[in-house]
Amino acid sequence: MLSDGEYLMRLRFDDGADFTGKETSLSSISSSRLPLPLPLSLFSSQNLTLSGLELPVFRETARWLRLYFNGEKPDFTPPVRLDVPEFRKLVLRTVSAIPYGHTVTYGEVACRVAASLNVSRVSARAVGQALSHNPVLLIIPCHRVTGADGSLKGYAGGTLRKIKLLELESSGAGFFTGS
Repeated sequence: MLSDGEYLMRLRFDDGADFTGKETSLSSISSSRLPLPLPLSLFSSQNLTLSGLELPVFRETARWLRLYFNGEKPDFTPPVRLDVPEFRKLVLRTVSAIPYGHTVTYGEVACRVAASLNVSRVSARAVGQALSHNPVLLIIPCHRVTGADGSLKGYAGGTLRKIKLLELESSGAGFFTGS
């Protein structure tokens, strides 16, 4: 997790590099491989600090993650600041509207983005490229976007995680163990 002190700016799996090629893990939010469970200790206050300062946005994000990985649909979204170009921001906002437990295709997202831009067409490839730069995985649910044929094309967190996240959302079965 990374924050500017008020907003969540980055949430990535801790075993991979982000799109800049730099490691971005400031706290442990996921096991390095699936299937899960995730121990609740990953979301304890000692893992939600940045230079010793506990941030409310980290607590809120941890609560969101706890609900999500328990198979519940969170009824709130932590505050997110997207420092990305406007096109990516529009794509990410469009994907944020995909309901929990549902999927849409890259082409469908492209059509929605084109309508928002009042243009005749946006390519599905451009949407995929924008999603590959999603700075807050899970919160902005790019794992809910599939290929036109239903294939699970691309996910910055890896295809196995994409499968497991979609299974979690469709089953309502949580991944956490413990209390």
